[in-house]
Amino acid sequence: MALSASPFIAGGTIAPYRMCTVSNTADNTVTQAGSALIPIVGVSGSGTKSASSANHAESGDPVTFQPGPYVQIEAGAAITRGATLQPDSSGRAITAVTTATGAGVQVCQPFVACQSAAAAGDKIWCTPALGMTAYN
Repeated sequence: MALSASPFIAGGTIAPYRMCTVSNTADNTVTQAGSALIPIVGVSGSGTKSASSANHAESGDPVTFQPGPYVQIEAGAAITRGATLQPDSSGRAITAVTTATGAGVQVCQPFVACQSAAAAGDKIWCTPALGMTAYN
């Protein structure tokens, strides 16, 4: 799979196949998503930074995103195909559970599962869930 060039650098450790969000601490920096309350800007590529590393990128390294519209994301739990997804605390896909609470709160549920995951760690194909941001 060809990966898209990215102007972003890692603001911390980013594993392969993880949803990423823009850091609020530095320009052009992304981190693994850890909440459904922050928009997703891409999904990290499948490669690791070196043969001796399990990480896609570490702080200061360039981050390469998978091109869309279909991307592979690591599951954080079992997922049924067709489920709307959101990131767990480490950027993996889980079935959407967060709802908007409080005035002006928006929830980012950016993907739909194209296939099921039997358990955490499975890589599944996903497609963008257009219009799936909820506001209160």
